[in-house]
Amino acid sequence: MIPSYQGQLRAGAREGPKAIRWASGRHLMGRSFNPRLHFNPYQSWAHVLDCGDIPVIPNDPVLALQQMEEGFVELLTHETPQGSPWKHPRLVLLGGDHSIVLPMLRAIKTVLKKPVALLHFDAHIDTMAPDSYPRNAWKSEASEINHGTIFWQASQEELLLPGHLVHAGVHGRISTLGDFASDDSLGFLRISVEEIDDLGVSAIIEKIYSTIGPDVPVYVSIDIDVLDPAFAPGTGAPETGGWSSRELIRIMTVLSRLNVVGADIVEVVPAYDSTGGDTAFAAANIAYELISMMVSYVLEGSWSMQSQEQQPIAAPKSEL
Repeated sequence: MIPSYQGQLRAGAREGPKAIRWASGRHLMGRSFNPRLHFNPYQSWAHVLDCGDIPVIPNDPVLALQQMEEGFVELLTHETPQGSPWKHPRLVLLGGDHSIVLPMLRAIKTVLKKPVALLHFDAHIDTMAPDSYPRNAWKSEASEINHGTIFWQASQEELLLPGHLVHAGVHGRISTLGDFASDDSLGFLRISVEEIDDLGVSAIIEKIYSTIGPDVPVYVSIDIDVLDPAFAPGTGAPETGGWSSRELIRIMTVLSRLNVVGADIVEVVPAYDSTGGDTAFAAANIAYELISMMVSYVLEGSWSMQSQEQQPIAAPKSEL
């Protein structure tokens, strides 16, 4: 878990990992059978571990990103058991603000030696150029990267695979249509939140699948503000009109057909959450669904047909 916060108006994402970990306490190993998928992801072939927190300095965002990247590389190069279908572990990060995805993408490219596709669930596109923010002549290394510029920066560093990039659930405000033009130039497909009404869940799933493709390593990034504030009030940049938690989980079923090499759930801000911690519970359940889909990808045979990273599963335990 990454208790990091790189700045926005509604502060407090640094406390998100604690809240999600607390909410996940009800996900007992013996009571986590997924009735839709017909297996328990914690009692299947995979070995699911809580790797704890990566310690990061709270007052130097540039150094914090470097610390995260080193921590991610160390985890991703951890040896997997003999016979594992995966050469490298899969990480599900719990943030923290959205800036944590940049060091993760850097680490993945270091380990895999190639860029990856991206499936990004968010109310916002997060491909803003740093100069689109009101920093004027006061430029600094720290001002280059924040929760709204991460995928612009990732594209400049060639961490992402153009043409295999999807924003899903977009419904946030923008500065001008130029924001979308810039996003187009980076190779992203945008799926607006309204498409669930106009086209339906199945059409959205097929859009995602056909754009990313089954044989491409894909990173999944989920900003909790893709959900309507009725379902996730505890976040830094809430936007009304988002998807329900049920709709998001339905769309996430596409992940059982994609080669997911890592994921994150970010922007949970407990200070703005409901008394009962609804946002934290939603994030914890989304993490459970992510893990379930990654396990299902191997169980359904997609791995052995489409991936050449290592031989198909031959041992009962591996790592996420």
